[in-house]
Formats: sequence, structure tokens, C-alpha cells
Amino acid sequence: MPKRKAIVKSKDTKIYPIKVNQAKLNESLEKYPLPNTPFFWVLLGRIRSGKSLITQNIALRKDPFYYDDFQVKILISPTASNDAQCQHMIEDFDFVFESYSEELLGEIIDMIENEAHDRKYLLVLDDAISDGFRQTRAGKPDKFSSMITRFRHIGSKVTGTEGLLSIILTVQYWKFLSPIVRNNFQALCICGKFSDSELNKISEQMDYIGGSSKKFLELYKQTQTDKFNFCYVNVTNMEMYRNFDELIWSEDMEDKLTEPEKDELEIEEIPELKEEDALKNPK
Repeated sequence: MPKRKAIVKSKDTKIYPIKVNQAKLNESLEKYPLPNTPFFWVLLGRIRSGKSLITQNIALRKDPFYYDDFQVKILISPTASNDAQCQHMIEDFDFVFESYSEELLGEIIDMIENEAHDRKYLLVLDDAISDGFRQTRAGKPDKFSSMITRFRHIGSKVTGTEGLLSIILTVQYWKFLSPIVRNNFQALCICGKFSDSELNKISEQMDYIGGSSKKFLELYKQTQTDKFNFCYVNVTNMEMYRNFDELIWSEDMEDKLTEPEKDELEIEEIPELKEEDALKNPK
């Protein structure tokens, strides 16, 4: 006789959401297609590529940008004091430093963790990293890379509120970004012109936009219709834009195609049969 299967009482294996005090997370929800706060935003481009201009729009313009979102603004820039374009940031920001160090970063984090009024902080590092983030010989990541993996949880130990720190990092070369940094930004702006070799490095890391390195490059080229255009990638929502307002690609674009449209894309054009071919291949 065949063995009878034992009947196992069903267990509740569903995944349920966790109740969270949203006020303690301190996340904004109204900035789309720009990233919500807290954010980590990378702007990549050579000198005079528009990085500083975009950064100042982000930091100094009101909604839909972020002027009213931050109560404490910190700038680290080795060139700001000699750059006329940065004077507005120097005048508006609360703290301005000319050089980056891990000690300075530690002091900024300490200040946030001792925050008693839940003020939001914006940290801008404008071309402050000249040779990239480096690991120690023992494989320990640099302080910035280590911090960026948990920046969303940096907050006040006094009030118990997290999400108080948002970061804008501008760099001239992709190689200046450590693998950890590349995997943790929510937004990326690619400004100005790059060599094919540099674009290949970027596309290999960003191939989840479009589905392949080749497709990423094709989409990127669509953003470069004017010399003042820049490529904006909203990583959180898997989208690429020309500037901030023209959607070029999103993850669900193909899903929005109707079934007939999909079929039409897959049909190849059938060459017309010549009369002699029809005689050779009668029905």
C-alpha cells in the first residue's frame, strides 16, 4: 500500500510590515523626481562642467529644491574661496572648510549625534577628494566610505531621531569613488564630456540602468543633445533623465507597453517573395 502523506498544519509564513515611528526616520516624501532626504548625491564632472552650478541650485533654491530643508549647511572645498561662482554658498553656509580630513568628518558626525533640536544637516564636499578614498593595507575602508553605509541612520543620540544628514559629493573622476561609495548613492549627475574609456568604466558599474553596459551608454547619449545638458540618474527609482525634467528611461517602461505593441517589436520584416521563389515553394 502506498504510504499516506502526513498532513502538516499550515503555519503563517507571510511577511508583515513593521510599525515604525515615521517621525523618527525623518524622511521627506515630496521631492520626486529628486531624491528625498536624507540623500547621498554624487555629481561627476571635470572643471567647468556645471557641477558647482547644479550643487548651488540644489542647496540654495527653495522647493522643489532644498533650501528650506536644511538648518545647518557645511561646505568643504579647497577652491571655493577663490571661485566667484561659489560665493553664494560661502555666504549662505554655516561652516566652510578648505580641506577634508577624516578628523573633520568625525567632528561633524559628533556634532550631529549631539544635536538637541533635530536640525537637518547638509554636507557638501566640492572637489574635496583629489585622490579618492583608499582602504588601509589591512582592507579597512576609509572613514567616509565606512560612514556612507550607515549615513541614513546618522542622527541625534539625544532625541533618538535619525536621518539628519544629507550629503553631496562632487568629484572629477569615477576612480575617486570607492566601490562602497559607488554602491550607496541615491542620485548621480554626470556633467560635461568624458572620454570613451571613462564612460565605459561608469557604464560597467551602472549597467542596472538599461540592463547592460551597452544600453546604459545608448541612454546616456540620449541625454547629451545640448552642451549644457547633464545626465541625472535617480537610483532609488531606477530612472534616467535629461537634466531633471525629461525622463529618458525607467525600469517599468517596458511593462507599460501593451501586449500588441510588444508583439510588433518582436516581428521581423518578411522579405517579399519573388515569383520564381513562389514556384519553387508551392503551398
